[in-house]
Amino acid sequence: MAPMPMSKDDFRFWWTAVPFITPPNLANVDWQNIPVALEDIARIEISRGPNAAAYGANSFLAIVNIITRHPYDTHGTTASYWDGSNGYNRYYGAYGNGTETFNYRLSVNGKKDDGYDRRSEGSPFIDSHDLDGFNFYGNLVLSSADHINFQFGLLNGSHQYHPDEGDGQTTAPTSDQRDRYASVKWQHEINPDHFFHVQGYIQRRIRKQDWINCNSPILFSDNLTQLASQNQRYNSALIGALISGNTNFFNTVFDAIGSGKSTELGSLEDDMLAAAAIQEAISYGSDAEVCGRINLDIEETRTDLEFQDTYRFNNQLRLVSGLSLRKDQYTSQTYFGGGDGNYLKRLFFNLEYQLEATWGFNIGAMAEDDNANGSYVSPRAAVYYHVNEHQTIRAIISHAIRTPDTYEQSVNWSFTATELNPTLNGETEATTFKTMSPGGLDNEKIVSREIGYYLNYPMLGWEADIKLFDDSLWDLISAPLQYFSFEPENNLHIEQRGIELETSITPIPSDTFRLTYAYMDQDAEYTGTADFLSEYTSFTVSRLYDIESRLSAQNSGSLSWTHRFNRNLRSSLVYYVADQLAEYDYQRYDVVLSYERLYHGVEMDLTVKLEHYPNTDPFMYSNNRLDDRNHLYVGVGMKF
Repeated sequence: MAPMPMSKDDFRFWWTAVPFITPPNLANVDWQNIPVALEDIARIEISRGPNAAAYGANSFLAIVNIITRHPYDTHGTTASYWDGSNGYNRYYGAYGNGTETFNYRLSVNGKKDDGYDRRSEGSPFIDSHDLDGFNFYGNLVLSSADHINFQFGLLNGSHQYHPDEGDGQTTAPTSDQRDRYASVKWQHEINPDHFFHVQGYIQRRIRKQDWINCNSPILFSDNLTQLASQNQRYNSALIGALISGNTNFFNTVFDAIGSGKSTELGSLEDDMLAAAAIQEAISYGSDAEVCGRINLDIEETRTDLEFQDTYRFNNQLRLVSGLSLRKDQYTSQTYFGGGDGNYLKRLFFNLEYQLEATWGFNIGAMAEDDNANGSYVSPRAAVYYHVNEHQTIRAIISHAIRTPDTYEQSVNWSFTATELNPTLNGETEATTFKTMSPGGLDNEKIVSREIGYYLNYPMLGWEADIKLFDDSLWDLISAPLQYFSFEPENNLHIEQRGIELETSITPIPSDTFRLTYAYMDQDAEYTGTADFLSEYTSFTVSRLYDIESRLSAQNSGSLSWTHRFNRNLRSSLVYYVADQLAEYDYQRYDVVLSYERLYHGVEMDLTVKLEHYPNTDPFMYSNNRLDDRNHLYVGVGMKF
């Protein structure tokens, strides 16, 4: 076949890519949608480094442990409401009661926020959320040796996403969101030195997100479908050329066919399919467009059953051990072409030994068997030395893995468009080509080493913790994960080392000062084999480094001063800073004034908070912009 005469104008039709909006895949934590209300939380424990032996699978870079308040401690009625800048408001109401054998708490909560104001080019940024939740927590005392805790809750609402006109969206892809959870835990004490618990939970997450999208009908081409099935990279390169109108690429395809020599991207059969798709695109013309409804719907369910046993041999030696079985299920016609599931079996132990009051050590491990990703062991060892009653030195080494999530390992991604207008070949429904993960990804791995020093002098009101760390991470999965370019690979090795400091001092009872600081130095090495083709992706090796380090500021910290004027009135001043958090520096000042009073048996409080951002930089990314650098919030509450 002879090369076809063509000009770039032949390909100046309105080609638009299907948008990529981060899906709620199985390994993500949607912090905004955690069903538990903020007011129901007793404390949040955050510890850096992996600890799968104590916290379970994928405890990789750090652990965030959220501990809710026991219903025994929350008797009475509580109500609060917050209102403020950027459409922010939040409400909370709770009622708790009980007896010696049964205690419970019911709570409702809601939160709204308009999100950011503007994108980099000045258009409005639509990213608001509106969520409402309900929670119940009960504790039943069956006997002096048996307790049962049970919790359940839900969260309903929506998230708005900015319609990207460059991706053909004609309606905003708002996500309807439903979260459900339930758990029950039976604790039994055999004797004062031996007890165990059995716990089961289930959580379900539903995301419904659809919109009307308009694109060139070539998107539904059988030629692209066949090319993608036998040579996905060639298909991606072809789409990149169609988007950019790259006539050199097209001429290369036709030259290869004419000479009987295939292009470097594929075989002659692949070239024939690419040429047919190019001709098909020309036949549609530059103004051809078909509109239809597409979605990014997904439903996920996780069910877990765990047995944990705690046995104290003597005052120096204690063992915690157990096993668990977890089942993950998911359904998404768009991302996975249907539904599937995965089983994870785990055995774990932690052994703690304390030599008198000076030395102690802890060793633990978790063995996992994952149907989708194989078997592996994550060990951890720690030793500590009490210099005296006020000072302790510790050393920790731990290893863990992060399994590839289903999205990375098994994606089978296509869009089925319904309500087509105009119809295609007389049909009102059509499906695009499939993008599939190559699979075979290995687990990401980390070895973390830490030396820490802790001191506490209550008589001085001084507490401090400082740690030095050195982490090695390898087989990190980093590559394009987009519909038109999906090539995950274990291709990065990162070394990160640094120091963290936390300290607080209360020189007089009315004043507390707190300082936190972290420094991290990071080196990255590319260990993959992929060559990122400029014809269809903007990814480079340096960009992979940027993506992996985007949330790792080299210097970050905070400084705060809390002053209590009297038993009713107190104030706080706080300064936060992080350099090069993603693309920009981050700074913020907070001024908080709180007033509390007991009136006729009712505890009332009023809080006013002012946030000030001293620079005009966007937040992390160029599209995250706020018009006002001062944000005011007011909260009122009562308890009786």
